[in-house]
Amino acid sequence: MRPPNPIEVPLWLALFFKKRDKCRISPPEWLEPEALEQVLVEERGNQNAFAPIPFHYVEVAKDLLECAADDLPNVHRIRSILKDIEDVRRGKVERGLRNFDQNTTSVVLRNLSAMELNRIRTIATKALDEFRTFDLQQGGEAEHEDEPTQSQPQPSADNAQLREALQRRAERR
Repeated sequence: MRPPNPIEVPLWLALFFKKRDKCRISPPEWLEPEALEQVLVEERGNQNAFAPIPFHYVEVAKDLLECAADDLPNVHRIRSILKDIEDVRRGKVERGLRNFDQNTTSVVLRNLSAMELNRIRTIATKALDEFRTFDLQQGGEAEHEDEPTQSQPQPSADNAQLREALQRRAERR
């Protein structure tokens, strides 16, 4: 490392030096306002798919906006566009979760970010497990229709929790 020659280093190292006021950080190309505007246009234009964006875009942008805001052009515009992208993507995720039904056996999520996956991981896996259990119970009942049943399966609270969580999110918007 020889100042003032730019070099590429890991983010953690760049942030370490920036916090000690020993460097300037050049933002990644995807964090430039024009590139973010393009992602936002793609997100709004296609309601059935997610636009390609770095897997950890939320975390990287947050770190850079906290520590290196003075190195980023149009910081307020970047923050605004990132917020819009998050809102559009969150809406897509919520619409997708509402489309789960008993016929859903798997879900393909392309271009979802780490933060978005973490937000839905628990609720989505519980919902899919509940549908699978329900399907197995329905299949077992069809096989034993002639036999008397001693107890009926109780409706699971997980389905109600899924509906309640989605309703609360919709109300917050």
